[in-house]
Amino acid sequence: MSKAELDVGNGQSVLEKIELVKPDLIVNAAAFTGVDAAETSVEAAYRVNRDGAGNLALHANSQGIPIFHLSTDYVFDGKHSRPYVEHDKTAPLSVYGASKLDGEAQVQQVEKHLILRTSWVYGTYGSNFLNTMLRLTGEKELRIVDDQVGCPTSSERIASVLLELAQRYQSDGKLPWGLYHFSGQSHCSWFEFAQAIFDHGSRAGIIGRSPRLTPITTEEYPTPAKRPAWSVLDCGLFESTFGISPTPWRADLEAILQSLKADSGRLHIPSVR
Repeated sequence: MSKAELDVGNGQSVLEKIELVKPDLIVNAAAFTGVDAAETSVEAAYRVNRDGAGNLALHANSQGIPIFHLSTDYVFDGKHSRPYVEHDKTAPLSVYGASKLDGEAQVQQVEKHLILRTSWVYGTYGSNFLNTMLRLTGEKELRIVDDQVGCPTSSERIASVLLELAQRYQSDGKLPWGLYHFSGQSHCSWFEFAQAIFDHGSRAGIIGRSPRLTPITTEEYPTPAKRPAWSVLDCGLFESTFGISPTPWRADLEAILQSLKADSGRLHIPSVR
């Protein structure tokens, strides 16, 4: 369901839509994901990320409907040197992270909830790091931050996991509800992620000559919103609870690039200048 079909920030509209559709389960993928834009669009970010999550959870609960909710690694401040576990202290550095953390709190007020915190989401559609790199293929040089570390996670992988869990709920009528971490494995920097995109893209035959990549520090690429330097997630609880192992992010990246090659009509890779 698109945002044009439902304003999750409007509680009455959410209730009316739930009563009309009568879903067996709700998956909340609605989010204000513009990390930098959220710094100046604070009200809009909280309306979707906090209030929207709360509206969906509240009215789903009133109808006895469980809710799946997606959250983010940006609820952490990045000061750890080991992967974050679910009970680690949160301390978001940005409006985006803070609004998503408040959204988690809203969802946790209802019994039948499953929250997945994930990391560095990319995929074939929308605005994300993969599509940005492909769009910039025609540049001679790209300067990429090399001191922020996380776990690239395929949106297709997240969708398949949510579908698997939904099917289990449909079959069993229950799930181990709660908060879990799920991301690609293992970790890398944005610079390493960019390198992999161009390497795999070249091998897949969808990129010709790649731009020269230069690693830089966060200080050399200032942004309105602060990002955690380390936002690696420990997915052990999710794996032990559901028996679903996170996939190496490079394997998922290669699969997505192959799918883009097969759907060549969607590719608009510019020529090198």
